[in-house]
Amino acid sequence: MSTPDPERAIERNADELEERIGKLDDSIGEAKKKQSERQAKDEGPLGGDDDADDADDPEGFDDPEAEEEEEE
Repeated sequence: MSTPDPERAIERNADELEERIGKLDDSIGEAKKKQSERQAKDEGPLGGDDDADDADDPEGFDDPEAEEEEEE
């Protein structure tokens, strides 16, 4: 039985790591694409519109006290 060649073992490990990195890059690219699509649809991370009536509040925060004052 011959002893394994350390250089070949390193090459195999390097090839395997490159393959894994490629798969990770693909996964990251798909995740970024999905995130961009969600943002283009103006959806939150859970899907759907968080607060449909924030058109009157540019910061997206509806101050409950201000609404009470408007009602009076």
